[in-house]
Amino acid sequence: MVNDPRFVRMFGAYGRVTDELDDGKQHDGRLVVEFAAEADCLLLPGHRYRVVDLRPGKPGGPDWW
Repeated sequence: MVNDPRFVRMFGAYGRVTDELDDGKQHDGRLVVEFAAEADCLLLPGHRYRVVDLRPGKPGGPDWW
């Protein structure tokens, strides 16, 4: 949760505001930000990996999370 709406813009296509909470105080709304990304990775020796493709994920994520 954040108070600054500019925060979600830092995530670009990977983030979105899912809810806006109001504590009943004027100008004190909090935003619930969700981040989702999907990546295709190449496994490398030594328990390492390299990201070869990155794209925005589906909001809410898979049911099995």
